Amino acid sequence: MKKPIIPNHVRCEKELTFRFDIDPPLNLTLYWHPASKTPTPAVLWFFGGGWLHGDRSFCQAALHLLKHGFALVCPDYRMSYQATFPSQVEDAKAATRWARGMAQTFNIDGTRMGAWGESAGGYLATMTGVASHIKKWDEQGPFRELPSAVQAVCDWSGPTNFYRMNEPPCTFDHDAPDSYESRLMGAPIREIPQKVASANPITYIDKNTPPFLIMHGMDDKTIIPNQSRLLHDALIKKGVDSKLIFLPGYGHKLGATAGTEAIDPVIRFFKQKLHKNKAAD
Repeated sequence: MKKPIIPNHVRCEKELTFRFDIDPPLNLTLYWHPASKTPTPAVLWFFGGGWLHGDRSFCQAALHLLKHGFALVCPDYRMSYQATFPSQVEDAKAATRWARGMAQTFNIDGTRMGAWGESAGGYLATMTGVASHIKKWDEQGPFRELPSAVQAVCDWSGPTNFYRMNEPPCTFDHDAPDSYESRLMGAPIREIPQKVASANPITYIDKNTPPFLIMHGMDDKTIIPNQSRLLHDALIKKGVDSKLIFLPGYGHKLGATAGTEAIDPVIRFFKQKLHKNKAAD
């Protein structure tokens, strides 16, 4: 797919601070539609990088939403060398509340918000979706009186159960003391089973969990596709609307090589779940 072109009517606001209460503060980039006659739905994009690398500029895939009438919120979150779990989830929820709290300023409909991310960012999008009712993670950051719920979630290649990430054909040792997951948790994951269980999004799924679109490359050997299967099956078991798509020929990083077969289902999904007219095209 061609590189997305940002429409001329879309305004980009860079370096908007949404968390002043930590050092260093956390910023976000916002793409919004000032000329829209009605407030637009918004999607938060969480970048990947093992909670250790990357930044919010890695949002090329998400920019495709702009021409379909969505605002796009691309927040920072703390890396694992800055803070351990659940700090990253607190940051994701804080960014969601900020977008809702600033909705009138940026012509956003705070009742129609989604979350999307890839890899570690897919995990944060998922946690934002399933853990809106976990109030202890809403005690940091702005607009604490507002809900951090989103109405739809797209998870690209995110991990779910850290204890099942080493199943074949994985080529990484996720149990290692210096693995991405161990760094996130602040200790080798096999030594802290209770904390690891608290980091599993399946723990929080209930009847109020929003609809999910889960996508995973079939050739992914970094985070094996079964991680997405575990999440999908758990959502279905709880009666949550979930669709799982495995993409042949794709490895771990969907966004780096995303074609229409990867992007189009996401656009349709967010249109169906967040646009008032439920348009699919």
